[in-house]
Amino acid sequence: MFNLSYALDMKIGGIFGPKKDNDELPQEQIIFELAMNSDFINNVEENESKLQLNYICENLIDSSSLSAENTVCDMLNKSIIAIFGPPTRDSISVVKSICDNKEIPHIQTRYDLNQHISSCGINLYPHPSTLSKAYADIIKKWEWKNFVIIYEDNESLVRISDLLKPENNGDAGVRITQLPKTNNFRNLFQEIRKWKETNILLDCSIQKLPEVLKQAQQKGLMIENYNYIITNLDLYTLDLEQYKYSGVNITGFRLISSSKLYTQKIIENYNLTTDKILVEAALMHDAVKLFKKTLQQFQHNPNEFRNDKVNIKFDYEFIDSSIPTYCYDDNSWKSGFSIINAMKATEMFGLTGLIKFDNEGYRTNIELQIIELTENGIEEKGIWNTSKGVRMIPHKQETNQSGTYSRNFMPTFNVIISMTRPYGMLKPSPVKLEGNDQYEGFAVDLIYELSLLGNFKYKLKEQKDGSNGEEKEYPNGTKIWDGMIGALLNYEADIAIADLTISEKRETVVEFSLPFMNLGIAILYITPQKENPSLFSFLFPFSNVVWLLVITAYIGMSLQFYIMARLSPYEWRNPYPCIENPEELENQFTLSNSFWYTIGALMQQGSEIAPISPSTRIAAGFWWFFTLIMVSSYTANLAAFLTVENEVSPFNNAQELAKQDKIVYGAKKSGTTKNFFKESKVPEYQHMYNFMMKNPHVMTDSNEEGVKRVIDGKGNYAFLMESSAIEYEKEQHCELAQIGQLLDNKNYGIAMRKKTQYSSTISNGVLVLQEKGVLSTLTRKWWKEKYSRNCQVDKTNDATTLKLGNVGGVFLVLIAGVGIAFLVMLFELLTNLRNKARDENVPLQEELTREIKFIMKCRSVKPTHKPDEKSLLSNHSETNNSVLCEWK
Repeated sequence: MFNLSYALDMKIGGIFGPKKDNDELPQEQIIFELAMNSDFINNVEENESKLQLNYICENLIDSSSLSAENTVCDMLNKSIIAIFGPPTRDSISVVKSICDNKEIPHIQTRYDLNQHISSCGINLYPHPSTLSKAYADIIKKWEWKNFVIIYEDNESLVRISDLLKPENNGDAGVRITQLPKTNNFRNLFQEIRKWKETNILLDCSIQKLPEVLKQAQQKGLMIENYNYIITNLDLYTLDLEQYKYSGVNITGFRLISSSKLYTQKIIENYNLTTDKILVEAALMHDAVKLFKKTLQQFQHNPNEFRNDKVNIKFDYEFIDSSIPTYCYDDNSWKSGFSIINAMKATEMFGLTGLIKFDNEGYRTNIELQIIELTENGIEEKGIWNTSKGVRMIPHKQETNQSGTYSRNFMPTFNVIISMTRPYGMLKPSPVKLEGNDQYEGFAVDLIYELSLLGNFKYKLKEQKDGSNGEEKEYPNGTKIWDGMIGALLNYEADIAIADLTISEKRETVVEFSLPFMNLGIAILYITPQKENPSLFSFLFPFSNVVWLLVITAYIGMSLQFYIMARLSPYEWRNPYPCIENPEELENQFTLSNSFWYTIGALMQQGSEIAPISPSTRIAAGFWWFFTLIMVSSYTANLAAFLTVENEVSPFNNAQELAKQDKIVYGAKKSGTTKNFFKESKVPEYQHMYNFMMKNPHVMTDSNEEGVKRVIDGKGNYAFLMESSAIEYEKEQHCELAQIGQLLDNKNYGIAMRKKTQYSSTISNGVLVLQEKGVLSTLTRKWWKEKYSRNCQVDKTNDATTLKLGNVGGVFLVLIAGVGIAFLVMLFELLTNLRNKARDENVPLQEELTREIKFIMKCRSVKPTHKPDEKSLLSNHSETNNSVLCEWK
């Protein structure tokens, strides 16, 4: 015996059909050798043992059982531990018998008519009863009342056995006919044409199928109104170009899922295309991978191998090295049964989908793609699996030019929704609701509106795990999408409608409709608290500049009154009215009185001082107008400022949130919000992502959990989520608010599988609903009206400080008024001085100089001016004594 902890050169054998005339190997053998030589088969990890798998390939000379027996015995002489193949029906039983006797694992990848539980064998090809059920289900789905079954041999009869049962065909008229042994099928098709049967199920080998179709075309059976179901799983590898435009409906099945990422990756590595690889070749790849994975599990756990279905004990730590080397002795390999049982208990994904076996060792959970020949070539039409049966995708020709389906054909789509408020919710009801009636929400209403436009039916189902879809990579390198995207790719749904963000990564695997909602990431936080009023809030109605200008205007006008009153002759009054000719004149606008007068007017109180001259009255009028406007503006704005309570928040945007360390923040563990921060190049956003990754406790499983943590945190937690969800939560919880602007821009769309023929129907419907305003109506219904608490928005913080731009015109009016008053004052002064100069017979300039000198002395008492007596007598000799006395 040998220990797996040491390097071991283990051999496996492959038995294949004869080489072609040009020495080209069969495709199954090519794939077998590629798989054995690929990196994931023989991998070596550091500090671990190397489990090296070598292989031996043998090509049968013919399909006889003797040839197969000799080949197997030669391989046993080389100490092989497993046999793959052979490909022919006659040789399988011999190989199976020898392997069972010697307990050597035997792995088959071919359709086996007599497939049954083997003691030391396993077959990855679907069981005949499984395929038979698939054919029966699709005929029942299409409601064929009468059809013809054309079969090739006994194997064909087994595959179509379910169609012959009364419970499957009901009252359908079924005709059964066999293809002739010769290569001339024209007489058969001529007979079928006389039967006037247009529905035909054809079961024959891939080698004979091209000639059968060609002769059917020659007899006029490959035209419009003829419907074919071809059971061969390799149909898609044929060149059907000549039938694409004939109008005939050719439907078949495909086991290889070309849309799966794993399939695409492997096919690219093998430098092949999915429309050229045969089913048995793909199964050969999966068989090698399954065998390798099983040995690896034994290598890592040599004592015990557990699975949810089996518990296989390895009673010895070593694999028995006493491998039989002769066909005709009694020796057998004690480890064979353990390995084959472990293979039956192992699950994995391969080129043919999920590899899984039931309790009896037959392959289960099989999915077949239903394909159809169209003018564009082979296209997917639906899917069949062992649990849910047939799920069809509508024909493109069943839609009209507007993208809607005809009334005669209304397809039913499986629509998956997310139970995220307000997109999808359970409808409250005193009685139990079922089907579509149990759901409500924005997404539910949207798909209803789309169904009315597109003339289709739908069936709603929930996304149980609440995940929209994220690609996960498993240790073996397989990448699988989960959530709603995974449900689409696995044909569990046809349409996904929820708060599903359109992202570049998702668009590589699914197709999105036109966006039905625009949004972005924002910050959810508690409503900012009210700021305590300031002791000097009475100063807030005016800006600092306006206050400075008001003070400047006050000082300027006070000085203006003082100067104008001194220059204006009418402001000098007799302080003693009882004295007719006073010695002095007095001016009421002293410097202090001028300041008192202007402040009285500004405070709307007035004073005992009143201007006398026209110039000062004009200036006073404009000053009163100025004070009226300024006081009114101040009073009006003061009322708002005294009642306002400004809201203050510890941060105003994401940058400030990232810089502080008192408030923690987080996002949903999976989804586009976390990926945005992960892929962002903005330093603040990178810092936020690193913080969230270093503190996983700040992340949440759902948006609802994040909202609850914000409310319970009372200012110590902020949550990053989509703005549309924030708007909804704000309506539900008045204590919540959105802080700052959107961090990015994204769109929600309806997801479908790629190349689906109903994508245009959905996108056109979204565009129509948007143009008609239906989307806006639905948004208002579910965000503002339905179940909303009608949170009142506080409008008291709308007061703003009045700036110079608001009251600048009043200052201009005041300046203009002062200018006018000053001009009037100059006119008064010059007129008075001219009269004096004339009366005194002195030059005007002399009188003006004397007046200016007096003004410069800043006195409030002005002596009465008396002319020189001698000058008066010489110039006015006729003047009487009374006049002279008056002047004295």
